[in-house]
Amino acid sequence: MATRILTALRLLLALVCAAALLYALSYPDSIIPRHPARSAESGSVTLDTLRPYLMWLPGLALLIVSSGRHASRILFTALGSILAVALIAWPLLEAHRPELLYRTFSYQTGMLAWGLMQYSIFIIGAALLMGFIRYFTPEPPEPTHEANMIDADDLAPEKGRTVQEILANPVHAAPRFLFGSPDMALIDRFRCFLGALQRRKALKWSIVCLLLLALITWFFAYPRPDEQQALQRDLALMYQTRPGSNSTCLATNAALHAAYRVMLYAQEHDTLSGLTREQAEAWLQLDKLPADQRRQLRDESPIELSSVDDLHDFRTRFLTITDGKRYAVLFIRTDADDHIINVAEVQDAGWDAIADENRKYYGNAVRVHY
Repeated sequence: MATRILTALRLLLALVCAAALLYALSYPDSIIPRHPARSAESGSVTLDTLRPYLMWLPGLALLIVSSGRHASRILFTALGSILAVALIAWPLLEAHRPELLYRTFSYQTGMLAWGLMQYSIFIIGAALLMGFIRYFTPEPPEPTHEANMIDADDLAPEKGRTVQEILANPVHAAPRFLFGSPDMALIDRFRCFLGALQRRKALKWSIVCLLLLALITWFFAYPRPDEQQALQRDLALMYQTRPGSNSTCLATNAALHAAYRVMLYAQEHDTLSGLTREQAEAWLQLDKLPADQRRQLRDESPIELSSVDDLHDFRTRFLTITDGKRYAVLFIRTDADDHIINVAEVQDAGWDAIADENRKYYGNAVRVHY
């Protein structure tokens, strides 16, 4: 009983370690955010230089927890369970929360798609490691039955025969069967037992194959939105808020990503070009919002962002979505009468300190040069 409880606890800890490993590989920025001060320390070991290695610490903990009796069963049960959960969640995330699956910005690291690839490599490496361990540490051979053993002193060399003598007069064994007629009822019960084992094994593999088929069908058959459906999804999601300080409404994490995707779509497809401000607000569905929230989002006063210096740019802030730290801002450039929108540009800030610093430095250098 105690052994079973200990095995169950080890399996539970292994599941926690496997989940932590997948999370660390997928979202390293949320665990150890990059910082310009650490990256500027040339020749020194910082958290940023150690981060690719620290993300594998849950994997080491998983191997330690799984070691011992039933090591392979515990290890691969934990790894396979977390992998199955991730694959089940994949189509849901791709349809509703793609920012958790793929990178929103080029400077981001990880995300679930990348983390799953590294996680699969870890599973393959663990399988090879277990194979090497089993190959180089085989189980001890079973002891030979003593009834078949004979001491060398009991052998009589003078009674030995040559090969020719053995061939001329071979010894034929005369078996004596000490059993009576066979018990057919016992034989039938044994056959039924073997049949039950075969049926149980066939049922087990049938269930495994059905589960794999269901998982594959779910992964590939779950409906994904096309480009226009994804746009409408993001337009409906981008104005979700949570309460903030000073009676302000802050965007949720999902709303902030959706807002950036909508703004990027408007920039790449020139959807706002040739529209008035009122028409652009209608396309962005701002007219459906309460007056207070709409007024906050449509603030056109100059803003200082950590990624660029916009105070001297000839563009107007049109829409600002923020969670208090990160920003997704849609800027517009208008005609001479300030009536028709010519260009719409999206700007992010606060997502990555190093990327913000590099872009602001490069932008200021270009402005001074030209």
